[in-house]
Amino acid sequence: MIESDLQLIECVQLAPRAPWTLVADVLGVSSATAARRWAELEAAGIVWIRGYRRSPPEAPAVRAWVEIDTGGLVATQLEQSLAHHPDVIGLRRTSGVRDYMALVVAPSLDVLSDFAGRVAGLDQCRAVRMHVVTDATAIGGAWSLHALDARQRGRLLATRPPRSPVSLRPHPTDAALFEALARDGRASFQELANACDTSAATVKRRLHALEEAGRLEFRCGVSRPDIGYPVSATYFASVPANQIEKVSLSLHSIPGLRMALVTAGPFNLVLDVWLRSLEDVHRLEVRITSNLANLGVAIADRAVVLQTIKHMGRLLGANGRAVAPLPVSEEP
Repeated sequence: MIESDLQLIECVQLAPRAPWTLVADVLGVSSATAARRWAELEAAGIVWIRGYRRSPPEAPAVRAWVEIDTGGLVATQLEQSLAHHPDVIGLRRTSGVRDYMALVVAPSLDVLSDFAGRVAGLDQCRAVRMHVVTDATAIGGAWSLHALDARQRGRLLATRPPRSPVSLRPHPTDAALFEALARDGRASFQELANACDTSAATVKRRLHALEEAGRLEFRCGVSRPDIGYPVSATYFASVPANQIEKVSLSLHSIPGLRMALVTAGPFNLVLDVWLRSLEDVHRLEVRITSNLANLGVAIADRAVVLQTIKHMGRLLGANGRAVAPLPVSEEP
């Protein structure tokens, strides 16, 4: 992919609903060129924008990495069942002792436990293990390509609305609005109004209110292979509890770090990383353990992603590109 495409994608990563006039001005191209190229990338399944419903501050969601053992078998029916489950926000087939890994969000620990029980009852499932997330020190929505310079990034980041997480009363348009934004996070206010059977002005006010209250978030999905990150790996690390914060700050220098989740389980830090090559899987582990040995970091296990099945509300093909939208309840 050429540099101008990467810059365009980063513009939308930083400001998912920025008008094409602003994106064009940042990149020094015409708005028609920017919009046309985005449409081409989107049609190819290389990029997509999704609006996510966020859990309210008074009832935060519970998250977990769920490992599924199928005895090394590709379990097509299990994949389909999990991919279409709205509580599964990410699903991948992996190497090592875990055949599948699902990132799951639920309204409570009880619901999470019920989910694990249902998974255990699926055909071809031999065992289920769970890593309950207690904190997130890095999340995928904050990651970007860094193809823009500081001035360009600053202009786009300045468009983000101020957030003040508060309780917000439900509105009659909410269900239809979230459904429409899940399909196309860049849909116009008029398109959203048509989907919600209301006016564009009403939709605009409600969308801004949801964003400012922290109940709505937009994210840009991308195909890893197309942007130069064909390899994805997950590292399971043990870190002294009193060093977690220092370790988390140090990890932010890793270019492809997508997520760093503190968990309650046999490992207390799970890292999700995008890499340029298979050789980088070992190189990164050496870098982490060498640089952070003084903080007691020990990587106990690792897994390479063989295929990503569900990512950011989309079913992905074998080439990593989006094929179809899939249901997602809430994004943690």
